[in-house]
Amino acid sequence: MNNVKKMLAFFYLGILIITASFSLLSIWDIIQIPNILTKTLYSFFIIFIAMVISIFIFSLSENSKERS
Repeated sequence: MNNVKKMLAFFYLGILIITASFSLLSIWDIIQIPNILTKTLYSFFIIFIAMVISIFIFSLSENSKERS
């Protein structure tokens, strides 16, 4: 179970780094993406919600293992 948590943490970190990189490149006009601030905030919100759901599911599975 810990391996899965580590994999998810690295996966979410990778998504966060990629999204932040695109937003910085767009701010400096290296790439052209319209409405980058809105899209970046939506992306960070979706990543945050996915992390919260994953943590909730893992905490439920850990609690059920401890009770057994």
